[in-house]
Amino acid sequence: MAWVSTVPNAHVFSTKDSYRNHYYWCEHFLDTYGKDHWCVVVDIDELFFYPNIESVSLKDLCRFLENTNATAIHSLFLDVYAEQSIAQTPYKQGDNPLNTLCFFDAQYQEIPYWFMDRYKATPYFFSVFTGGMRERVFGNDPPPILSKVPLFKNIGGTYLSQGMHAINDATLSQLQGVVFHTKFLSDFVNKVEEECQREEHYNKAMRYKIYQKKLKTAPDIHLYYEGSTKFKDPNQLVELGLMKTTFEFEELAQLTFLDGSK
Repeated sequence: MAWVSTVPNAHVFSTKDSYRNHYYWCEHFLDTYGKDHWCVVVDIDELFFYPNIESVSLKDLCRFLENTNATAIHSLFLDVYAEQSIAQTPYKQGDNPLNTLCFFDAQYQEIPYWFMDRYKATPYFFSVFTGGMRERVFGNDPPPILSKVPLFKNIGGTYLSQGMHAINDATLSQLQGVVFHTKFLSDFVNKVEEECQREEHYNKAMRYKIYQKKLKTAPDIHLYYEGSTKFKDPNQLVELGLMKTTFEFEELAQLTFLDGSK
C-alpha cells in the first residue's frame, strides 16, 4: 500500500465495508476509472504472467490484442506451493513469492460452466479450468474453478463475473496467460480460521470451510507430491500447454527483443 501510494496517478482506497460487497467496489472502480480502457484485475496474492513477459511489455500486449480484435485474455489460475508443509512456508515482505512457492500441478481439465450476467439478467456459458492441486488435495465437490480473466478492455456490454472467473460479450484472444496464486504460505491456517468465522467470501466462505475440514485432519499438510512440477520460466508454461502463444505474438516478441538489445 505504501509503495503504491508513491506511484504517479495511482489512487489508493480503503474501506471498512464487508468483503461480501467487494464485487460492487470492483464494478464502481472499473466504471469510474476504467471505461474504454484496458484493465488489469488481480488480487494481492495473484501474479499475472503471459507468454514472453520478459520482453513484451503490458502496453505492447494490449496493443497486440487491439490489433487482433481481442478484448480479453483468458488465464489459468495456477496454485503454487512449496516443497515443505504449508505451516513451514514463511514469506518475508519484498521477496519474490515464486522463489518460495515454486511448485505446481501441471494437470488440468477444461469444462463448460454456467455464469450469470447480472447486467442482462441472463446466464451464459464460459469454458473454465478445473483440477490441479486444489482438486487433488481438497477434492472436487464442488469442482474448483481455476480460471481468471485478469486483463480485459472495459467497453460497453462487457460483463466480468464475480471473482473474475469468466467474462461475457468479450472476444477472447488466442493467447492464454497464467495467474499464479500465492496463497499457500505459513499464515494460511490462521487465514482459513478467520475467513470461516467471518463468512464473507462466496457462499458463506464455502471454499475456506473445505480447507478447514482438511486442515483439521492434516494440520501439517504438504501440497507437494512426486508429480509436482518445479517452475523454471514462462517458456516452460508454454511448453506444458498452461500458457498459449501464437506465431504473430512470437514475431512481436522477437522484434521487441531485438529492439531492446540494440
